[in-house]
Amino acid sequence: MGRRQDVLAAQSADLEARRRLLEAEPLPNCIGDLLDEAAAAAPDHLAWSFFESGEHATYREVKSAVNRLANGLRSMGLRKGGHVAVMLPNVAAMPTTWLALARLGAVMAPVNVSYTARELEYVLTDSDADFLVIHSEYLPVLLGLAALPSRISPERVIVVGGGGAEGSVDWAAILEGESEEFVASDEVALDDLMNIQYTSGTTGFPKGCMLSHRYWLVLARVQGSHDGRVYKRALAANPFFYMTPQWLLLMVFFSRGTLFVARR
Repeated sequence: MGRRQDVLAAQSADLEARRRLLEAEPLPNCIGDLLDEAAAAAPDHLAWSFFESGEHATYREVKSAVNRLANGLRSMGLRKGGHVAVMLPNVAAMPTTWLALARLGAVMAPVNVSYTARELEYVLTDSDADFLVIHSEYLPVLLGLAALPSRISPERVIVVGGGGAEGSVDWAAILEGESEEFVASDEVALDDLMNIQYTSGTTGFPKGCMLSHRYWLVLARVQGSHDGRVYKRALAANPFFYMTPQWLLLMVFFSRGTLFVARR
């Protein structure tokens, strides 16, 4: 009989080699730098496809929209360290907003789109949100608040999808006339805060988890490399306010692939 092969040991050695190689690779300086690298390497490749709404964008187009939005938000007074609550369904405005906040060094607090007015008020207050980005279909929830938290004036409510309360700003209008080039006014680093990601609140009020640029970049790289494969096409079937679509997006950025996003 031939010598018996220890398959598990062989797999373990292969895994260890991949781990060492992975840990030796430097990370981008921040999420914005990863987008720049992907756009430079594959400008005309499809970055994402929201296939049910027909929203498709190449890496070049994603970078352009992100830069224009970041410039527009900065002109509205958003700066590094500012907190923005985002209550959007799976539409292209969601990752565009997240990446624009990453550009600025601002912080996103994703809001569950099933929240009631009381739950929305809790997250806005607990996260110290300075701005709110909300889809028009959730405006009835917003109108259910007795009042906006003091940090959020009406002109800091940004509405996606048209309509909106008096004094609010149309999301699409923020991009109009803005430059496709973004010149950073503040350095954004790996350990800067990127998300205040809320738990479900099963055992009490939701807890805000503090997630940095480093957290998201490491998670995306490890998830895309742990089995030695290169993922060029990924499906995001969860809501974007959950973690999974966010790291999946960065995972395909690393591979210069495409994220296909289901509405729900």
